Amino acid sequence: MDVNIQDQEGKSALHYSVQNGHETIVMRILQAPNVYGNIKAQVGTTALHYSVERGHEVVIIKILEAPNVDVNIQDENGWTALHYSAEMGHEAVVIKLLEAPNVDVNIKDQVEKTALQYSVERGHEAVIFKILEAPNVDVNIKNQLGKTAFHYSAKNIQDEDGWTTVHYSAHMGHEAVLIKLWELQMWM
Repeated sequence: MDVNIQDQEGKSALHYSVQNGHETIVMRILQAPNVYGNIKAQVGTTALHYSVERGHEVVIIKILEAPNVDVNIQDENGWTALHYSAEMGHEAVVIKLLEAPNVDVNIKDQVEKTALQYSVERGHEAVIFKILEAPNVDVNIKNQLGKTAFHYSAKNIQDEDGWTTVHYSAHMGHEAVLIKLWELQMWM
């Protein structure tokens, strides 16, 4: 039996079992010979995207343990699994994704935002701190509006409207983020 067969929406059995959080079924499918964990549905989402979006930690761990799973695959909006988990504030999931080999924390989506920018924009402080600790994280990446992650919290670079991150942090009330950035000497 081929577990990689896709339906009209491009979903495989793995997509559906992950989407519904069926841990036992996910584990069985992942044990099948020639299972391919990077199958994209029509909107470009993989089983990992679905599991991360729903915060199914056990399922995520099983998928990440599968051979050749690519954590950097982008859906049609350019979102990786890290974008989803950072935007939703799933700290434990972010930690697992950051432990994955070859994870790229600096991937931009279609509006040129990184996972860090989404977590800062949403004020998910624990997630922000975890991403800031990742090796090679670039805090100065600008999105298509010219904003860095810290325009939403704390660095004095002006965007196209003349706002600095101090403007955004005052507006959004991200005090803990400012304190952490000060400790990391990213304020100046």
